[in-house]
Amino acid sequence: MIKKLRSRTEDNGLGFTVSLAVLSAFFLCGAVAGCITAASVDSASGQNLSGYIGNYVKEIDSMPEYGLLFKNTLINYFKYPVIVFFLGFTALGVFCVPAAVCVRGFFISFSVTSIIRLFGYKGMILALAMFGFSSLISVSCLMIISSFALCAAMCFFRIMLGKKKYISGGILPSGFFIVSGICGAVLLVSAALDAYITPGLITIAARAIL
Repeated sequence: MIKKLRSRTEDNGLGFTVSLAVLSAFFLCGAVAGCITAASVDSASGQNLSGYIGNYVKEIDSMPEYGLLFKNTLINYFKYPVIVFFLGFTALGVFCVPAAVCVRGFFISFSVTSIIRLFGYKGMILALAMFGFSSLISVSCLMIISSFALCAAMCFFRIMLGKKKYISGGILPSGFFIVSGICGAVLLVSAALDAYITPGLITIAARAIL
């Protein structure tokens, strides 16, 4: 299926492989910027982060309803994929999709680097508990959806510039919606597992370093 989708997108503008490479570069740039920014954060901000983590652990200890945790986790998982999906239907997506991926990389890197900078090597355990599972799944799905969205946005952009008057086979391959649906199902299941497992892991890791 991926091979078929890739051939369709290559016919209509930016290829899937090229799109994925470009977005990976933007994600990496955002991650580097987040790391550099976190390294320049003052000690007062670090103490605020420590207090935030401590309060988070206390909230978990108060046994919040699973429904609330799941809702917050669901928003975190779907926020960026939904944004880039709809940006794929606009010419502005050529600029906004890479920017969204870059911002995602920035915030993940900033958060992880801040935790490690504050708690040292022990912070790696906490960062892994907080972002390991969620980032692995959400970023993977984000990159897949973003790649196809960027291909589609490039077609719209070329039409707007008058460089392409027709689209062979349609702007979006029909299979793109299937891939997006699969990614959505994976994100949904992962969010449910994350909301159930991750709070306990964070509590264990936080108590070991706080």
